Order: sequence, then structure tokens, then C-alpha cells
Amino acid sequence: MKITQSLSVALSLVVVARAAPAGTNNHKTIQRRGPQQYLDCSPEQQAALQAALGDMFRITDKPLLEFLPDGSFDPNKLAYAHYFRNEDRNMVAAAFRALHDASNPATSLAISYNIQCAGEGAAGCASGDLAFTQPFPEDFVGGGEIAGVRKVIVCPGFFTESRTRRRLPERQEEIDAYCQFKESKKFNEFETGAHTLLHEISHLDSFGRAAGYPVRNQEAGLHFPSYDYQGTDDWHQISTPGNARILKSGSAGDKIETFENAESLAAFALEYWVATVCGLEDVPL
Repeated sequence: MKITQSLSVALSLVVVARAAPAGTNNHKTIQRRGPQQYLDCSPEQQAALQAALGDMFRITDKPLLEFLPDGSFDPNKLAYAHYFRNEDRNMVAAAFRALHDASNPATSLAISYNIQCAGEGAAGCASGDLAFTQPFPEDFVGGGEIAGVRKVIVCPGFFTESRTRRRLPERQEEIDAYCQFKESKKFNEFETGAHTLLHEISHLDSFGRAAGYPVRNQEAGLHFPSYDYQGTDDWHQISTPGNARILKSGSAGDKIETFENAESLAAFALEYWVATVCGLEDVPL
């Protein structure tokens, strides 16, 4: 979920106030595996997030290999065709290179971000959201925001919901259980925390810059001045695979590019991994 302007004001009062401003030295900077810092997370929460980032590395790895010049990219494969057009290939490939790096334990990242664990009742989590992201550029100042590394804020529900607590299988017996009854399973029965983190990380302006996304403008609101950004959006403020498929196939006049929609990237990554590992042609919604 991309943070809205009104939500950001509440967040600055309820959540951000719980941590030192990004860019200060009050928190130990960890070796770059994904985020620069984990803020307000328990050891158990941090371990769960690191595991989800490891899974994110895996679901971005498989399609990335096919996007290579000597890869076997097939724009007609349903996992791709559900969400993107053939002519989107170069931008989707650039997005996955950046997302792969964002979860790679061995890469010096161009994407900078922190992950903050929100407490019970935090602004932005009351409606059942699992996570949300600050989309502002790092030099943006206004509406209660200061310059600094932006955050993916993870809600308590991320650690309790079955679809985000689920891990990708590794051992063969785990894969067999994950893929069992595969023909009758729906998309949400395969979901993992990696899917949610990928969606949120793509909202970051630093992601869009690393991927070479076009610059867009957020109009000034009641509490915020106008700003330019390069991260993804949530088309129609809906973060579902079904909405992402409609964006690709529909003809609405307010459409954004498919690769500019966060859920298009996240749903494709997971669906492609599931289809490949479980031997499925299609993953129904």
C-alpha cells in the first residue's frame, strides 16, 4: 500500500515519532541485506522479516533469469501475460533487477530503505493493512516529513496473518505439501510474506530511481507540497492481483503503465514462482 498524504500526517504523529529520524546514528546500521535498519522490531519480528526478504530474493530470481539476453522469456506465458504486455519487457526486467538487488545479501544496493515495525493501533494499520510505505524522495521535506531514508512500515497483522506468515518451501517434502491440490488452489493459498514486501519496496522512490522509472508528480494536498517521485502506485488504491490483471487488460482512461503498479510486479513474481515450482500453467484468483 502506498501511503496517502492524510495517512502520512497521522503516521508522523503516531509511528514515526517512536523512532529517531532516518539518517541519525541512534540505530546501529546492519550489513546491507535489504533494509539499512530495522526500527522498533523485536528479534522475532526481525527474523521473520529477514526470512521474508530471503523468499523475495527467490521469487525475483527465477523471472530475472528469463529476462537475460540468452534467457527463455515467453511473453505468452500466463504468469507474465496476466499482468504485462510484450512491450513492457524492458521496464519489467529493470524492475526485477532492482528488486532482486533489494533483497540480495551480497549486493551493494542502490535502493535505500528502513523497515519499521508498527505497534498495535498505529496509524495506517487500523484498517487491516499488512504494511505501507513512504513514497517520498529522500530529500523531500514537508507535511511533518524530514529528509532521510524512507521506510516500509510493517503492521502487526503481517506477523499473524497466514498468508504473510507463510514461507516459500525449500525441501522436497515442503514443496510437495505447498503444491498439494495445486489444481484447486487459489492465488491467496500460495501467498507469502515475500509477496507483500516486494509490493511495498516497489513503492519506494529509491526503487524507481534504481529501475530507471519515469518521474511522476504528486499534486499538492491539504498538508503536503507537490513532489516528484519514481516509485510504483496502487491503481485505484486497490492492492489485489485481480485489479492488476484488470489494469493490463482493461481500457480505463485513468490507467497507469502496468509496471508502475506495485501489485502487478508482486503478483507476477509470486505467480511465476508457483507456476514454475508446482508445474502449473495458470494460478486462478
